[in-house]
Amino acid sequence: MSKRQKLWARRARAEIITKLGGCCSNCGELGNLTLDCIRPKGKAHHSIDTSARIGFYRRQISRDNLRILCRTCNASKSG
Repeated sequence: MSKRQKLWARRARAEIITKLGGCCSNCGELGNLTLDCIRPKGKAHHSIDTSARIGFYRRQISRDNLRILCRTCNASKSG
């Protein structure tokens, strides 16, 4: 991935996080944030390239199926 694409992906992810409130929806943590589907959609989006993953997350936002969790809350949710 080129530097330009990496920069775009970081900015797009930051915009999504800001749009969703900027903190963990479970504990309020501000750091180590992950994007989490409320109703799981499998793991396929983890293996697609970054630009396609951003598109996936944007679709999940429009379906009210995305939230922010810190890594600790995400790990405890996943078991």
